[in-house]
Amino acid sequence: MSDFESRKDKDGFVCKLWRGEHMTMLGFDVDDPEPDLVGFSIEVREPGSSDFVPLRNRIAFSYPQGAGAEVTGDRLYNSTEAPFQKFRWIHFPWQPVDGAYRYRVRKMHMPTDGFLRSGTALSLDIEQQAVTYDGLVNVGFTRNFASSQAYREQFGNNRKIIPVEGDDFLGFDKLKLTNSRGESVYDWLGFEAHRLLFDFLDEARKDKGLTLDVMIYDLNERDIVEKLAGFGKRLRAIVDESSAKKDGVEIGHVSPDSSESRAAALFAGAGAQLTRTKFHGLQHNKVFITRRNGVPEKVLCGSTNFTYRGLYIQANNLLVFHAPGVAARFAEYFDSALADPKGFRDTSFAKTWHTIVTADRPTVQLCFSPHRQVNLSLNPIAAAIDQATSSVFYSVAFLSQMTKGPTFDAFNRLIERREPSDLGHFFQPFDVDQREPPGIALEVHERILTR
Repeated sequence: MSDFESRKDKDGFVCKLWRGEHMTMLGFDVDDPEPDLVGFSIEVREPGSSDFVPLRNRIAFSYPQGAGAEVTGDRLYNSTEAPFQKFRWIHFPWQPVDGAYRYRVRKMHMPTDGFLRSGTALSLDIEQQAVTYDGLVNVGFTRNFASSQAYREQFGNNRKIIPVEGDDFLGFDKLKLTNSRGESVYDWLGFEAHRLLFDFLDEARKDKGLTLDVMIYDLNERDIVEKLAGFGKRLRAIVDESSAKKDGVEIGHVSPDSSESRAAALFAGAGAQLTRTKFHGLQHNKVFITRRNGVPEKVLCGSTNFTYRGLYIQANNLLVFHAPGVAARFAEYFDSALADPKGFRDTSFAKTWHTIVTADRPTVQLCFSPHRQVNLSLNPIAAAIDQATSSVFYSVAFLSQMTKGPTFDAFNRLIERREPSDLGHFFQPFDVDQREPPGIALEVHERILTR
């Protein structure tokens, strides 16, 4: 097992843990499930605690006051009494911290007498850390919890946290809304992606020896715009200018009234070097690159648009690479796009995968868009799916909507070779951020987890 996985088995019962970004996925396998198996209980002992606490379920086996009164959607029932009837579960700690999380899981049975009984139990640990790979990359996610019980419990379901259509986005004043721990609703919803983004900007602004290059698609989050404008002459920006037509009128980022155009004017007015481009359709990047004396140091990238919805509503990710080799490839991408955006897709740089090997860390492979051959970036995803020997857990945005190509064919082959009778092997596609097109700028390949 790696630092990101933990596994234990006993008497044909298997539990495996996967480390996420301050969250844990649990998966179960049972050889020859007994007829009276009714689910699994999960208890967790968090770092610094001496007690196990059961995770809670939303449903139970019986309701003395009737299901209509007792099934509210809230997590009311301890899983030791109302076991989870799934072969996987994800645990989101209420207040995540670094350290070892210990899980105690049990098979739960209900014989013909109708009473619940505990079966085989397993205990195993997974280490959670804020930094993903020290010295290489830190991955952060938004919470995507604005419509959740947790949000209701902590912030009272306040719906005025972001501007809506018709509002002046760049003039929007954020709410002074905090939870019982004094945590801002924006820090909470933006989670680790929010921290990575604003730490990146703040550190770069304080260090006058650094310059910042940015490639931006959507941009309307006021705090981000103001921080970028504060770099002045230390900023170079490529901002999208794609457009669409509505009732015969051209709208979109190219419009002078768009948040992107207004932000770009602020940057230029502050002395930044500014370029607007849409490549051959749209410029879909979300990238920050810092350089010292022209030498690239760090890069931020990912799926998160620099917008209120991107950070506080949608399910998105951000990655901060500390490896100079990775930053150098992004810097080359930026320089090439800045010099000749229309000609980029015909450069040798756009026609190949770039491999960066780092000592004692995973190898990083990058493929930059736009390029003429779509299969260049999609073939590795299809190969990973085809080579999986067991369970496949994947997340796709818009790849699931493609009706041809290597990933479409690979997903179909995967479904056809699934074994429905194998209860322990779980298979689940997740669609995220259905608003965005496939990675027109940087192809980010989602992790394929296999057992």
